[in-house]
Amino acid sequence: MIPSLQRSYVHFFVAAAYASALANIETLFVWGGEIKDRQNYLNYFFVHESLLESLLQGNFLSIVTSEPVFTLLWVSLSHVTDTELSALKVLIFSSSLVASFVILERRGVPFFWKALILVFPWFLVNYIMTLRQGVAIAVLLYAHFYLAGRWRWVLYAITPLIHYSFFLVLVVLILANVLKAGKVTNSVRLLSLNIFAILSSILVLSIVSGWVLIPIKELESLSLGYAEKISLNLGFGFLYSGVVLILMLTSERDFIKNNLISIIAITIYLYGVIFFPPISRFLQIFSPLIVLAGLQLTGYRLLSFKGLLVLHVIYFFVISIYAGGPSGMLVGDN
Repeated sequence: MIPSLQRSYVHFFVAAAYASALANIETLFVWGGEIKDRQNYLNYFFVHESLLESLLQGNFLSIVTSEPVFTLLWVSLSHVTDTELSALKVLIFSSSLVASFVILERRGVPFFWKALILVFPWFLVNYIMTLRQGVAIAVLLYAHFYLAGRWRWVLYAITPLIHYSFFLVLVVLILANVLKAGKVTNSVRLLSLNIFAILSSILVLSIVSGWVLIPIKELESLSLGYAEKISLNLGFGFLYSGVVLILMLTSERDFIKNNLISIIAITIYLYGVIFFPPISRFLQIFSPLIVLAGLQLTGYRLLSFKGLLVLHVIYFFVISIYAGGPSGMLVGDN
């Protein structure tokens, strides 16, 4: 047995190597073109002051929904680094280091499966393309596994200020906490979950249709950009998630109670993706928690989940190669 402290050192070394590779991925691999999302951040480097001024000129609602914490983080990096590329590498390295180290430190999970989470496409893409989301995921994972009580919820509350999609994530965390507390049967939990998922889908559809006006940037463009990909969203990703949900819901009572966050996330995805394909990104956010939950299954459910996990990784890497770059790993693109 490796002593706990030495094991943590090993995990930190592996996490640092992983983060370094992600920060330098464009020089390590040839994708057949630039990674668009990263190029956007490089462009933001030169206009960071105007981004901050624009943020401060808005009203409270526009400020809250304009990811102010990430803007402040990016402005800070622009002041402490020499070039835009250095700022980008620091951002990717630090966020992926935290996220990967937290995952590798999970006890009771063999190293192979924790390493597989790190190359799981829905997780990996957060540190290749959807970088703001990756930063928020790192904060979420740290809060979820290392903090408790008030401070956990403080960090939870910060995540939507890093990436606006975490407003819905925050609602999921609150709902899971409410359903887990008290003497509530699994039947009541599942009924409440389905009602919430349906109402969430209706709300999202209302926002996209213009019935409800919420000033969240990029929402309209996201909807239009994904509108042509609905049939693909109802393909492998939809089938995979549906099977995983069945495995979880047919598991033991304690498993359902202890993994409500993952169950809620998958349920919302299955309901919402039909109306609003970008909600597929929801699975990217919760992918580490979902995989860690799946690895707690037992018997044939565990074997089935492991087989699906390996198949999923192989499938999406093939898709990413076929697509000519990491964009093929995006949930909403497959």
